[in-house]
Amino acid sequence: MNSIFPLPIYYENGAGRILENYSGFAVLKYHATPRPEQSLAQLLHATGQLLLARSWSRLLVDQQLMQPFSPEEERWILKEWFLHKVQRPASLYIAIVPPLNARTGSRVQQVVSQADPGSHYYFFQTVQEADVFLKSLSQSAG
Repeated sequence: MNSIFPLPIYYENGAGRILENYSGFAVLKYHATPRPEQSLAQLLHATGQLLLARSWSRLLVDQQLMQPFSPEEERWILKEWFLHKVQRPASLYIAIVPPLNARTGSRVQQVVSQADPGSHYYFFQTVQEADVFLKSLSQSAG
């Protein structure tokens, strides 16, 4: 994501920020602070809207500084995001840079292991690795 131009911000709230990558994918960067109630749902709804509006199917998720998901947030992800109740592309290529906190990162991987089969989740050590991977996917991937 090294660019001389900053990425445009599409949406931001207490949970994180969504950026538009010039290579044709969305970047979801979680904030390090605790998330206000409902802010995760709002953030993911906005992510789905951006992906649909741009006809993109690639998403980079930077969770490095993210606080752990609450049990309510995990349930919401499982029932709303994974089951496509949130409007978003049916198939996604999602590159995740997990939290630096090992326990939080392990929990994220457990949640993602329950994801819908139509989306493809990949884990990377750095944002740069995730960025290179998403850019390497054909443009038909979105």
